[in-house]
Formats: sequence, structure tokens, C-alpha cells
Amino acid sequence: MGYHIHCKVIDGAHFVPQHRERIIIVGFREPVAFDWDMLNLPEKNQIKLGSMLCCPGFRSLARQNFASPQSQNLSVSTEKPLAL
Repeated sequence: MGYHIHCKVIDGAHFVPQHRERIIIVGFREPVAFDWDMLNLPEKNQIKLGSMLCCPGFRSLARQNFASPQSQNLSVSTEKPLAL
């Protein structure tokens, strides 16, 4: 396809609260002066799960989408599902 490809294995702990290596692949149609060392990655393990979950609006969104059916006054079936 003619792309100029650059790839690198980067620890996900720079961006999310877990240590998992990711393969990052970038491609350009034309040659560019791209260098992985030019990127300033955030420090590892500085992002905590709580900071992602406690953003404005998350609690109301969670209540709307993840609240139990009982708390929303919905009926819950106790029948076994049909086997297909």
C-alpha cells in the first residue's frame, strides 16, 4: 500500500491503570520525520481507576445504565431461559 510504517511496544500503564504491553503502529502516506523518542509519554501508573470513574457526570450515567433492575422498579424474571 505504500505507507511508511513505524511500530513500537508500549506499556499500557502510561495511559490506563493496568500493566499490559500494546503494539502501537502508525503509518504515513508520505515520509515524515517521525521518531518514537519525540513522544512524551505520561509517567506510568499515574492514572488511577478512580480518576477515570469520578469524572463529572459519571455517577448519573452509571445510575442510568448500570443500576440494578430492582433499584429502578423493573420486574426481574426468574424463569430459566429457553435452550436453543
